[in-house]
Amino acid sequence: EYIEKQEDLEPIRVTRDRLEKFVHLPFFKRLAVGCFVRIGIGTDPATGRSVYRCAEIADVVETAKVYVVGKARTNVGLKLKFGQQERVFRLAFISNSPCLPQEFLKWKKSCEEANMALPSLEFVRSKTAEIKKASSYEYTSEDVDKIVAQKERFHKHPVNYAMYKARLLKEKDLAMGTIFKNLFAKF
Repeated sequence: EYIEKQEDLEPIRVTRDRLEKFVHLPFFKRLAVGCFVRIGIGTDPATGRSVYRCAEIADVVETAKVYVVGKARTNVGLKLKFGQQERVFRLAFISNSPCLPQEFLKWKKSCEEANMALPSLEFVRSKTAEIKKASSYEYTSEDVDKIVAQKERFHKHPVNYAMYKARLLKEKDLAMGTIFKNLFAKF
């Protein structure tokens, strides 16, 4: 049984705010792929109004540019699929608003014209459960370390220079200890 109407797809549509919240998670790619977004693709020259599409997240990739989305800095881009077309967009272009009925119908029509199967209701239920699980995920210390490292990677400058220097000195000491340990292990 496949989705028929917009309401069937809504549970797995993610907003820019939700993506911002999850972007640094270690399992972000697995969580995002298969979800749907409302993406701003530009302005209609005839009317001057913004144009949006309902699109499926086909992949999560790194972009060449580091940019700000909400309070997060990242270089993550989403490869979005609309029928047979695929294109990478930054998270900043994802809308927080739900897809309009005409946007959903246009997406559905593009899938049908490309002979692509629509998502099944079972897939939507499974993905919804995965999103809910991610919302209440309990982080391990390893997860926190990865998230902090990921966020630090995109800082323009260290937040607290004293802490940054202390961490670098600690890492240097650990590295030197490992080098000497390996060196003396040979004798």
